[in-house]
Amino acid sequence: MAEFGAALGAAGAVLQTGALTAADVVLALLVGNIFSTPMRALRHQLPAYSGLFHPRLALRLILANQTLRAVSMTFVTMAYYYCA
Repeated sequence: MAEFGAALGAAGAVLQTGALTAADVVLALLVGNIFSTPMRALRHQLPAYSGLFHPRLALRLILANQTLRAVSMTFVTMAYYYCA
């Protein structure tokens, strides 16, 4: 949540100065979310999943989860880009 709060603060500042449009800010936040998610998954999900499952299964679950999340977020980002 701290990363999200910092991103919103920076987005608000850029939006307030008029350097970017609202659509550009939303796209930047969506792309930033796609790129930052794998690192957060390794930091937070891997230790939790490894405590519950065999480490190999935990890694497979995280990879499946993050791949599906990245694909769906990419689809949403592209849909927003072409519709906005």
